[in-house]
Amino acid sequence: MSPPGGPVAAEAGGLASPDPVRAQERLGLQIARLTVRREQTIELCRRVHGRFGIELPQQPRRVSAGALAAAGVAPGAWLLSAAGAVSEFMPALHAATTGCATVVDLSDAYAIVRLWGSRVRESLAKLLPLDLHERCFAVGHLAQTVAAHMSVTVWRLEDTPQGLPVFETWVGLSYAASWHQALRASAAEFGLLFEPAAEA
Repeated sequence: MSPPGGPVAAEAGGLASPDPVRAQERLGLQIARLTVRREQTIELCRRVHGRFGIELPQQPRRVSAGALAAAGVAPGAWLLSAAGAVSEFMPALHAATTGCATVVDLSDAYAIVRLWGSRVRESLAKLLPLDLHERCFAVGHLAQTVAAHMSVTVWRLEDTPQGLPVFETWVGLSYAASWHQALRASAAEFGLLFEPAAEA
């Protein structure tokens, strides 16, 4: 879903901003919520690692291996995502975890926005009740919170090649327009520039 009214201009206070917060929607991810069955955590982790080569984090963290990522969102629960080029991800996940976990396909459930820039922390700090300082919220850290009356999952990704911090936010798809508006308001003094959406 594109930002309401089309791409958001990089303007701050009505003037062109030389250093805006940048944003980009991520489309086409295959997403599954994986919930372990009782006393099956070790077996589930073994199977997922054996089939996909990725460790399921046991803390609120996000890890990745190639086109796959796993985020620990609750005790015994993870969000797994795969880029569109990963064929047959969902059937393979079902097959690999039969008997030790429940798999729910959430590929159409989220609006995902990646944000980066020198002022991205200051912008997000106006929305998220979190300490996003690099010493407190390192690469791979994850949090679930409420912002602008919406449930939001946020994690920090690897910095850009220029050393700029990168964050990714996930909200329910029905809140996409409201989340774009909240991001626009929080970045108003710096400017917000939506790049063309990226297909996973």
